[in-house]
Amino acid sequence: MTIKKISLIFIAIIGVILLFGSADYKSSNLLGEILAICSAIFYSIYLLTMFELRKYMSSRSIVFYNAIITAIILLPIAFIYDMDILPNTLNSFLAIIALAIFTQILGHGSMTYALKYINATLASTTSLARPIVSILLGYIILNQNITFNQIIGAMIILSSIYFYYKNNSFKK
Repeated sequence: MTIKKISLIFIAIIGVILLFGSADYKSSNLLGEILAICSAIFYSIYLLTMFELRKYMSSRSIVFYNAIITAIILLPIAFIYDMDILPNTLNSFLAIIALAIFTQILGHGSMTYALKYINATLASTTSLARPIVSILLGYIILNQNITFNQIIGAMIILSSIYFYYKNNSFKK
């Protein structure tokens, strides 16, 4: 990886900071942003693991085992903390089914499938655009305002991704 590419990744991260950063930090905002950074680190590890597994397994098998292992880990935690994990209304049940279909099967399944055809660097770098989608959905669905810093941050992220991959192959 060249210095130019490393610089563009850091520039994209600055764009992410502009997307979510604000002048009126509260401890709850800071905690949320620290958790978001931790999430990004774990997602990068997840992508690299899926990239390696994809060499030996089908995307269906990976998504299936991922769901099983996650359930094995999270169910005891739910019972230890006495969490009410079963839906008690039809709407709650449908929401869980929708989450399973859209995030696990379609979301993770599509990403895992794509890792056979594109490199892990492309998959992880383009995932920097996820906060842009979150802000747009917040604007469309929740009528949240989009700030000037968010617009600048989005432009920085998209420009960084474009210049990172300009004249490069997306294949492995």
